[in-house]
Amino acid sequence: MKITSFDPRKHGYHFANRFVTHVAPGIVTRGLCGGMSMGALDHWRNGIAAPNHFATAEHGNDLGGAEVPAEGGRLQSAIYERQVHSLTTALVYNRWLFGPGSVADGHRASVGAEFTEIRRRIDAGRPCLVGLWSLGQNDVFGGHQVLCYGYETTPMKLYVYDPNHPDQECELRPFDVPDRGVEVCAPGISDGYRGWFAADVYNWDEQPPWTPRYVDLAITEGIRINGSTDVAAGGGLEVTATIKNMGQYPSRFKNLYVYVRDPKGFNADHLLHGAEPGVTMLQPGESHTIVRRSDTFAAGAPGNYRVGVSYLSLTDRWCDLSAVPGTRSFVDVAVHPPNAQLVHDRWVEVPESATEPVGAGVTIKPGDQIALTGRGAIWAGVWFTGNNGPEGWVDWITDNPRFPLHGRPDARQFSLIFRVGDEAWTYAGPEVPRRTYGGAGGDLQLWINDDVHNNGTGAFNCRVQVWR
Repeated sequence: MKITSFDPRKHGYHFANRFVTHVAPGIVTRGLCGGMSMGALDHWRNGIAAPNHFATAEHGNDLGGAEVPAEGGRLQSAIYERQVHSLTTALVYNRWLFGPGSVADGHRASVGAEFTEIRRRIDAGRPCLVGLWSLGQNDVFGGHQVLCYGYETTPMKLYVYDPNHPDQECELRPFDVPDRGVEVCAPGISDGYRGWFAADVYNWDEQPPWTPRYVDLAITEGIRINGSTDVAAGGGLEVTATIKNMGQYPSRFKNLYVYVRDPKGFNADHLLHGAEPGVTMLQPGESHTIVRRSDTFAAGAPGNYRVGVSYLSLTDRWCDLSAVPGTRSFVDVAVHPPNAQLVHDRWVEVPESATEPVGAGVTIKPGDQIALTGRGAIWAGVWFTGNNGPEGWVDWITDNPRFPLHGRPDARQFSLIFRVGDEAWTYAGPEVPRRTYGGAGGDLQLWINDDVHNNGTGAFNCRVQVWR
């Protein structure tokens, strides 16, 4: 059994796939299942929830009484764009046209090579777009698309988000009798198909990831800390954030929350009072500003805290908020002992020519507070490119193990990086705000996240500050 973190009740749309699209005069199509499946995957990959617009029996209707968002509106247009993306490749087009000749053939393909391929993608941590052949051999347009986010082998089944059934955790499984094909099922649901196939044309290699073209709830100002993100234990802290419904329909939820996580990752919401009272809906264009203050934040408990704003959805899922450019949905606050003293403050040169990590001449001990400031510029030795600063190539995240830092969302090529002792490399960039170090300790090392050192020019300079 393998299940990814995709959640149909969080990342899937909260209305059924009953779209009618007028493509051209006299040409009408029904359904946007591929666009809804691909859009839901966009939400998951960007770490946000689907828009909080409902049209279900359980949660009522936010769409003006309609079953789906209005044709030509921003939300329908965003889904339609992804629908086109899900179909316009030769591979997928041929799979729809030249499917299995019989239901039994579709069943055989599903439980054989197609299940193996979908399983391979799930094992790699990637939900997989799945095509479903209709029961009728000549009914090319009667097929369907869903998103698989997990599987089991005994008995064989796929866990899928089915746009036809919002807020349902559906299963896709083969019938015991091959002549019956496969079915999407959930309590009260049984939809039959000839078979399934891996239709994953998702643009996984696009960096940065494809950004959803439609969001509703977003932080438009903040999160702001009144003063510094570096505070003494028991000192005052004020947090401000403005949330706006940027969508075209009302957004409903159970609570807006200011959350706090302590240095061990445990819930410390009580420090800033948790839920925002009386706010469960924002109309289109409406904003709400949250202001929270603690006069004795984290008294007696120094370390690194995370403060952010999230919400509890109507489907009982905790959801992070989108953040418009220039804002952020969380901020890290370093809480230090009131008597901490600055014991190291020095600048260290990190040249592009360094073929080994550069020692900072500082030994970090457990409980120390560290701050790094990066300056300078390098040319990384890549032809037809210019210089870059410590932030590196911000749109180029690497999975290549030849780079010291790779396989992480902040693994920017040619950026300033650091580590303590033999620990994993960490992105430094232009600034690492003062924070408490929680590891075993060791010598601080700096380097450039480069796969070929000493083929360019220039250097970064890093200010290293340590409090103890």
